[in-house]
Amino acid sequence: MKKVIECGKLKPFFDSTPMELHVKRFAYYLSYMTGGQQEWIGKSLKQAHKGRCIKEYHFDVMAHYLKEALVEA
Repeated sequence: MKKVIECGKLKPFFDSTPMELHVKRFAYYLSYMTGGQQEWIGKSLKQAHKGRCIKEYHFDVMAHYLKEALVEA
């Protein structure tokens, strides 16, 4: 998450986000999406990000950082 919140293109979306909570939710969601045992009971990604002016480009940047982190792990 460090690279994400330091990225000038994504940082504005995280300025008012409690990062500890966001990291926990993100990890939980990734586990759910990759077949983990958790059941996702939170909002859909579309609902959670509604009205935040997130464009496809922002999603692509975030996906890049996620892929990079998975390759490094």
